[in-house]
Amino acid sequence: MLSHVYTKSYVQNSVELDRIIHTMLYERLLPQMRSWDTGKSIDMYSHAKEFMMDVATAYLYGFGNGTNLIGQSEEKGMLHEYEALMPGIFWLADAPSIAAIGRRLGFQLPAPEVFVAHEKIAEIGLTLAEDAKKSYLRSSQDNTDSYPTVYGYFRDKLVASKTVPENQIDFALAGEMSDHLFAGHKATGIIVTYLMIELARNPKALAKLQEELADVTEATSAQTIDRLPYLHALFMETMRIWPGNFGPFPRDVQAEGATLCGFEVPGGTIVSASVYALHRNSEVFPNPEQWLPERWIDASSEKRTEMLKWFWNFGSGPRSCIGLHLATRSKHTFSSKLYCPHAAPLPFL
Repeated sequence: MLSHVYTKSYVQNSVELDRIIHTMLYERLLPQMRSWDTGKSIDMYSHAKEFMMDVATAYLYGFGNGTNLIGQSEEKGMLHEYEALMPGIFWLADAPSIAAIGRRLGFQLPAPEVFVAHEKIAEIGLTLAEDAKKSYLRSSQDNTDSYPTVYGYFRDKLVASKTVPENQIDFALAGEMSDHLFAGHKATGIIVTYLMIELARNPKALAKLQEELADVTEATSAQTIDRLPYLHALFMETMRIWPGNFGPFPRDVQAEGATLCGFEVPGGTIVSASVYALHRNSEVFPNPEQWLPERWIDASSEKRTEMLKWFWNFGSGPRSCIGLHLATRSKHTFSSKLYCPHAAPLPFL
């Protein structure tokens, strides 16, 4: 139902997404960054998440309904709620029975603040979805000022499918969109932050990137940025060492058992795949602990195919990350414009 608005062609050709990213970058983030005092520490991770959250909410719920974390200090508490929720995910998702036993014995598993954060995030999701619904009802796709791109498309498909009772559609939409919002800001924020760290550690790589970005301007298209080979290699290597996705994605083996990687695994066993471990297979990635973007440039077609087989930052198959192309466009545009050598200089570059 949702794949269309997340396809590469749709994401790269979306005029609305052009407007969203341009506004968040050139009217909000970059002017703020140019005023930073270089004598003070800057939490770039938080700023990266703010940018990604603002882009994601505008695309999901409509431009006029999105957040403005970059500019509005009172909204920044949203990020704290998401961070507060993270330590409780394991107990809620992977070990609920142990958590229940712990609570009966007097242990708080997870901590009370996790439940508070969960409730606040649910309230945020419901409010954003309600605003999106109002825009959806008064707008059409020909008037995109605040048309909720993802919410509107999904609502149309969900209603047509008749898979959800009419009186539960609003709640179902709010829940689904909240999942997308959770995934749409944190992982991408992690990746662009680690890219900035690696470029700060590797001035030669930074110089090579800026050489590639010499012709990039404010008007450079998403398609052109997507075809920049060194920028792509930088992100592939950064995601290899510092994957931004969650894990370890546990699954139950079916009752009759299964053969996995040559091992006979009994039914009911919990198995998982570690992105961290997969990306450090030294037979596929020599010197796996070293950040070497050139490995993606210099590899033969056969070697590259093998590396991609083991690269699991976005998962694989039918359960792979649906927001892959939105994440790619957001982080590539963010970084290409940030490090563009002829743009107004940033104090820390």
